[in-house]
Amino acid sequence: MTDRDLEFEEMLRKRTNPNIKDFKFDKKKSLFINPVVPEAKSSAGELYIYSLTVGHLWIIEEVKSLGFGDFIKDLILFAKRNKSDLLEWNISQSEEIELNQLLSKYNTTFERKIVSGMNIMKYKEELELLKEKNHPYHTLSRIFHMVKSNLLPEDILDYSNKLEDELEEKSSIINAIYLGFKAAGAVEEEIMLPKSVIDILKEFSPCMVEKKELKYYAKVGVENNYFERLPKLFSMNWDWLADNEKVIISKLLYSFKIIKELNYSLFAINGVLAAASTRILFDNYWQSKYLIENNEIQQYKEFALDRMRLHILKRTGKEDIEDIGILMLASNNDLLDPIPIHGDYFKKSARDYAIQLNLKDDYDKYYEYNSEFIHASLTAILSSLMVECANPEHLNHLTVSPSSSRYIDAIPHIFDIINAHISLVNEYLGEEILENVKLEDYFFKERESFLLYMESMQNEAE
Repeated sequence: MTDRDLEFEEMLRKRTNPNIKDFKFDKKKSLFINPVVPEAKSSAGELYIYSLTVGHLWIIEEVKSLGFGDFIKDLILFAKRNKSDLLEWNISQSEEIELNQLLSKYNTTFERKIVSGMNIMKYKEELELLKEKNHPYHTLSRIFHMVKSNLLPEDILDYSNKLEDELEEKSSIINAIYLGFKAAGAVEEEIMLPKSVIDILKEFSPCMVEKKELKYYAKVGVENNYFERLPKLFSMNWDWLADNEKVIISKLLYSFKIIKELNYSLFAINGVLAAASTRILFDNYWQSKYLIENNEIQQYKEFALDRMRLHILKRTGKEDIEDIGILMLASNNDLLDPIPIHGDYFKKSARDYAIQLNLKDDYDKYYEYNSEFIHASLTAILSSLMVECANPEHLNHLTVSPSSSRYIDAIPHIFDIINAHISLVNEYLGEEILENVKLEDYFFKERESFLLYMESMQNEAE
């Protein structure tokens, strides 16, 4: 392979499988730019009806029963003679009469598919294949569009061969010819949906969401649940721990508490709360690592207790002071002592700390994306609310999912982080006293397994 071949192969990789490391920072534009595509690509914005194929649905329905033989040959000749693309809304009353004369030969009649009350999902497979560029359905649709403008090469199809194979074999050539005519403006200009058709599709072809199962189902009543057992063990022996150990262990137990609370809701473990919790757990982990490696546990504790007094003072005299006693108990200093101005002990960015702690890859994996959910950014909103529209005639757009997100998959990352945190605490304590946790011990990945498990628990209870 030559150097030029290698360069071309690398260029293709950067286009088809881009990596953030391929991008270069442009200080003037404040942008990350991929050298392969230095300018933003414009979108055609084709979000709704793919009129070039839906109008041929009636033909495909006939093909399903009559096949691709003489019927299609006769139909192509009919389209040539009438200079028609055979889109069902373009077929006039006189053409329909003539078309039915032809179809009577095959004991069938022309039947419009885009009618009031249509069920678009009934034709989901056919409509998808009409758009698949190497499928005979798609090739056939292209042929009819070229026939209308008398642009189909005379010898492009060999009718003596099996026509279905002929359409599939020559699909790339026919599609290339069609796209060439399209670029020249020779086809498609007159293809417009009548308002009556649009109204039908709007009413009976709404945005749709495919029902999909959740990714994770919590195991209820797990014996020796470590997320419950470990806090109880420390609760009974808390007073025996050194002050610094209490700080480090309490931060770990805080992460345990988050995971335990997530388990109470199927939507929580499969959605926004799990994503936001991933960021919190990673924050908690890198902070603990920093405090241990830099011997700043005591300073961190003193800062936190000083900040506690600020929250006490802000709540004093308010209606919500019923739990203020625990805050007073935790704060050792007098309420009138000076209070730190900074709201956070960690004054640099999480990214800077991650680099310092050799956690940059973990930061990229666990922190950046999940921060979007903490800040309620549009990225998070799109990831949690939106899914691909399942309607086969709605192209390249999203719609709101009334169920859980299918783009959030946080639980494996949560277990990665908590196990790293457990290992960190074990190392700090100087012995392997804490156990790692396994995702499969606490969650099912299939709904069927979850239902069988719940059924067995119910039977045991009875």
